[in-house]
Amino acid sequence: METNRMNPLLQNLLIVSVMLGFAGMEWASRRYKATVHASADDTKLELAMFLSLIAVAQPLAILVTGKLSGWLMPEQRDALAHLPWWAIGGTASRTAPCCGRCTAPTIRQPT
Repeated sequence: METNRMNPLLQNLLIVSVMLGFAGMEWASRRYKATVHASADDTKLELAMFLSLIAVAQPLAILVTGKLSGWLMPEQRDALAHLPWWAIGGTASRTAPCCGRCTAPTIRQPT
């Protein structure tokens, strides 16, 4: 069975666009003005944190997860390959019910 893998550049562009979308909504609502008193040093720190997230934390988390999964449970490789992308995202976040063909547990939301 052939699997389609997401292009890492596309994945990073999607993450950046979500972050920019939230920043745009914050800027448009102007709610931050009453509560945030940032200096120039705070802006530099935020930029450094953002760049470290994109350049270090995200790739490291994906690499370590892939290596540990391959070492600890090699038989599960491509176990979700038959699912569409949206079902894989829901299953990975464990907040949405699965398609019923796999046995991934889900977290039930309190009612």
